[in-house]
Amino acid sequence: MTIALDKVRLGPPAATLGVKSPGRDRLARAIGRGSRLCADRVKILLVEDDGDTAFALSMLLGVEGFEVVRAGNVTEAYDDALAVAPDLVITDIEMPMLTGLDLIRLFKHNPRLADIPIIAMSALARSRLQLARASGAVAVYQKPLDYERLIAAIKSLLPRSGLAVAGKRS
Repeated sequence: MTIALDKVRLGPPAATLGVKSPGRDRLARAIGRGSRLCADRVKILLVEDDGDTAFALSMLLGVEGFEVVRAGNVTEAYDDALAVAPDLVITDIEMPMLTGLDLIRLFKHNPRLADIPIIAMSALARSRLQLARASGAVAVYQKPLDYERLIAAIKSLLPRSGLAVAGKRS
């Protein structure tokens, strides 16, 4: 099937540069309000090498009002943490090359990152979760995750610091 481009009608442009309209003004105000809300949102660094799990958790956390920064490995996570200063980290333990346990140790040895709470998760043996707890994770969860428990844990960890969740001050 071919489409004759001379028969396609695109209509007038939605917005024209330099032209003021009520719609553009409303959009600009909404973007401004959104930026202010986003600036107050809790940043969670999610470290997960499995794309499906990372996507599902990102969506869940986003719906709960958190700003999610995703990293696929420990090196990305460490660099992202230094750049965005997350309020909380959720990390998988088992990842290629460096593990979540390595990430916890890296955070605890860096004064800029040492106080960031870390939640560890794993589908493997509980002994790995116990190692994560001993290394400095504030909470550990076996996969598959109980999402309600995870969200409750996140919310219980963050209000003590006076951070905003979903644009509201705790």
